Amino acid sequence: MAAPWNGIVGDIPVHVGDRVTTTTTLTTVDKPGGLEVQFIRARLIWGTQNAPVVPVLAVSRIGGQYFAFVAEPGTKSGSYVAHQKPLSA
Repeated sequence: MAAPWNGIVGDIPVHVGDRVTTTTTLTTVDKPGGLEVQFIRARLIWGTQNAPVVPVLAVSRIGGQYFAFVAEPGTKSGSYVAHQKPLSA
């Protein structure tokens, strides 16, 4: 395959094992204009788990143990109280 013009492919900001979405920039082209690709090799790993997902910013590490706050029903009807719970894999 031959490039349609001289130029340099920009930084590749993702690495093997990184999580990507449909909005993740995989690379850049330093010359403005379109780029046509005749062939691309990609491997998608798709899986599901029946487990809750906790955002990494919601996790605290205390003494080597990981914790997250969980909202639990309070004593008043319709109220909730945040309790810190240990996480396990």
